[in-house]
Amino acid sequence: MPKKYLLIVDNDDEIRQQLVNELTDLTQMIIVSASDGVQAYQKTKNQKFDVVVTDFHLPKISGVQLVAALRETSNNVNTPIIFYTKEIEEAKTETRGVKGIEYMEKPTSYDVLSNKIK
Repeated sequence: MPKKYLLIVDNDDEIRQQLVNELTDLTQMIIVSASDGVQAYQKTKNQKFDVVVTDFHLPKISGVQLVAALRETSNNVNTPIIFYTKEIEEAKTETRGVKGIEYMEKPTSYDVLSNKIK
């Protein structure tokens, strides 16, 4: 079975590392992480991801700008994106009409998040 790739984007080092640690076991995916939207975008230019989990408020470029950039890459034009954020309503408002986006409120259990990813 081919390995699946998950990109985790969060500027909080502790939250990002916790997500990587927990989701590696739960999802059995290869996890790549980024601390801001620019880093995340750079990682998506040459790599196809099966799922992207990202915070909404990111340094350098916003979650909305990241989604727009991902949708312009040939590798990740249809990649499902999960906004894992405290700003659910704002995220929903600003990404209305964009396909392939789910929303989960921080914090949530890693089991629930891993099930959503799968």
